Amino acid sequence: MFEIFGFKPNEFQPTLGDYMNVVHVEDKDRVYDFFDEAKKTDKQKRIEHRIFVNNRIVKFLLVQAKISYDVKSNKILLLGSLQDISYQIENRNDTDAKPVLKNPELPKLAEFFFKRWNFQFRSPLNSVVQLLYLLEQTGLNPNQRELTAELRMALDDLSVSTNSMVNYAAFFSENLEVREDILELKSLSPILENAAKAGVRKGAFHFTFSNELSTVRKVQADAGKFALALFNIIDLISNLGSQGSVTLAVNLAPDLNDKGFLQARIEYAGPAVKLEELAGDLPSNTTLKDLEASENSIKAAITLKLVKLINGSFEYQSAGESRKKIQIRIPVKLIVQERGVISAPKAPKKILLVEDHVISQIATRKLLTSWSENIMVKVAATGEIALDSFGKDHYDVVLMDLQLPGIDGLEATRMIRQSSKAPIIALTANASKQEEENCLQAGMDDYLSKPFKPEELFNRILRLAGP
Repeated sequence: MFEIFGFKPNEFQPTLGDYMNVVHVEDKDRVYDFFDEAKKTDKQKRIEHRIFVNNRIVKFLLVQAKISYDVKSNKILLLGSLQDISYQIENRNDTDAKPVLKNPELPKLAEFFFKRWNFQFRSPLNSVVQLLYLLEQTGLNPNQRELTAELRMALDDLSVSTNSMVNYAAFFSENLEVREDILELKSLSPILENAAKAGVRKGAFHFTFSNELSTVRKVQADAGKFALALFNIIDLISNLGSQGSVTLAVNLAPDLNDKGFLQARIEYAGPAVKLEELAGDLPSNTTLKDLEASENSIKAAITLKLVKLINGSFEYQSAGESRKKIQIRIPVKLIVQERGVISAPKAPKKILLVEDHVISQIATRKLLTSWSENIMVKVAATGEIALDSFGKDHYDVVLMDLQLPGIDGLEATRMIRQSSKAPIIALTANASKQEEENCLQAGMDDYLSKPFKPEELFNRILRLAGP
């Protein structure tokens, strides 16, 4: 037994708790049920299940055992045998004979850990965005400005990668949602260029961005999903053996009234990339073992879902004998000008920042106080401290993090709303439509998902609290 579990012989006296610690998470309920049943009978019971050895190697075990009570030692004993049947399991042809390993609670477990990771990653990323903004406002020499510009590009790449991981995870959890932001065209262009360039494995890459609407400087769109779609397509082109250069041309074109289109045309030489055909090769019951072999099919399926979600469309064309074209078109809202945006508040503003992440506290406080001398910020690390502070003082705006120890941001908001109508803006790492609805139902006035741009926060404060 010790050899199976990777321990030295007689290294310790194992208990049932020690045994359950190495049982695969998907099999724990079945194994607990097995031991419960074994306690009720003096007959030998049998079960097949998985264990983790050294937290990384998965083995299949056949357990044949019965429970016995030893009067002398006053202990419950497990009598029987353990057999490593990993080889037999992996080489079985009768799939019905393989043990049932699916845990219906696993998707919920995966969603829980995904949300935890999302929070732990997005909060510090948001702090970096804010601190970089503050650095850019200082008196930098030309060399420092060049380095901060490169850091900004690297941060944009990291944001694209983060959104990619979020979208991949959301795709498999069936929880993919549209997240539209107002973006300046000058910032949208490098986001799309950097995302697409990351998919090029070899050969030259050419990018152009043109705007047919001279009065439009901003658009409202889900740029993250559009950028991920471009990355996936160019990555697929590379995977399937592209030859020579890849050209991406993005164009903003008018439609009706305040609507327009972002059109991306990808031109390349190599095998035709038809997303629908590639996605059709994806097994309906994809397992972890299939993922690597189905990488191209998964990318194609995700891309189709992303573009459909943001109401986009595809078009395939040929450009000569060898070169191919793929065009993606998505609708966007045109922002001709922002009305009522003031650079800084004219009257004093007292802000309560409710945030438990220490670096986020420092970064957000510095960001707000550097924005204007009229800004005063009080920090509360928990919901309880926020409620106590609110009972003792008046605040013009509350910036409320949702993931708080003890009383969370939603419950704190409900309690504040019993006695105050002060504007409350949610700051959250979990960007979803459901999260936004939860915030509004709790009584919050607005919602910002991390990482956010400083200007987005400033404009919301001014809109809710006035100049």
